[in-house]
Amino acid sequence: MDVIKESIAREFNNKESCYEPLWDVIDDVWNKHLHSPLHAAGYFLNPVTYYSDDFHLDSEVAAGLCSSLVHVVKESDIQVKVATQLDMYRVGEECFNEASQADQIIGITPGEWWAQKASQHPELQSFAIKVLSQTCEGASRYKLQSRLAEKLVFTEGTTSCELERLEDLAFVHYNLHLKSCKAKLNNSYALLLAIHKLKVSEEQRKASIDTHEPLLAFALSCGMYSSPAVRIYTAKGVKEELLEAQRDFIQASVGLSSKGKLLVPKMIHCYAKSLVEDSNLGVWIAKYLPPNQAAFVEQCISQRRQSLLPSRNCGILPFDSRFRYLFLPDNNNNNSS
Repeated sequence: MDVIKESIAREFNNKESCYEPLWDVIDDVWNKHLHSPLHAAGYFLNPVTYYSDDFHLDSEVAAGLCSSLVHVVKESDIQVKVATQLDMYRVGEECFNEASQADQIIGITPGEWWAQKASQHPELQSFAIKVLSQTCEGASRYKLQSRLAEKLVFTEGTTSCELERLEDLAFVHYNLHLKSCKAKLNNSYALLLAIHKLKVSEEQRKASIDTHEPLLAFALSCGMYSSPAVRIYTAKGVKEELLEAQRDFIQASVGLSSKGKLLVPKMIHCYAKSLVEDSNLGVWIAKYLPPNQAAFVEQCISQRRQSLLPSRNCGILPFDSRFRYLFLPDNNNNNSS
């Protein structure tokens, strides 16, 4: 998506007033309809995309995968097993060695691939099937003609009776496909979808994650310019240290354009979507800035709202995938010495 937006900007000779309205439309569709942790996890777990030459793992995909794992798999010990088995999938070892070859992937759905090829890793297999079974592979998967699929989306000029008929047709095809898939499930596959909860020892529970913590996004570094800094966290003060990491990342990465538009890294924008509306993103960010900077940002936002400029006050900076690890000193050791 970032590559497409950059291509559009080049077509307009990087003239912001020309390409920005198109960017806003793209961002609106992407953020409201196409962008979610589940889609990121599906992108990673789909063998067709993962084992292709153009697969790109960035912090957004990694964060989406972690978020989906915490939401889909509730048991902490199973989460640990899935994370360990993901390393095998990532490097194509053990059962994934041969299964990652192109001739083993083409011709079957991602869910069927996991059911057939990953029996050595049942925890990861179950997680992947749950994620991939919630996604739709398009009208062609259900043998709908392309012109019919287009009519389902572009309904202008379509009568209510014709639209109802098209919707019924899509519903029937979709359910027939689900019925045929269900018929293929064997007993062992069904058992994988209902793994019993395992008892967790008290020692394991101390190191487990019981609830989803969005602030972890500011503690995960993928070795990119857009990643947060690497720092030391302590069990006793991890909550405060994560809040500090969030504040430091916002202060170090947020900027202003020459026209007074707030420039926000994509990671912050993704993190804040569940907290504030886009129209209030600038005000939310200002709370984490020093007083003089916060006042200046709020002034710029106010001026843009009062002017004839577009209502959107923030520009989203794409991920910068250049290699870099930024290390911060261990303040805990420094303070103790």
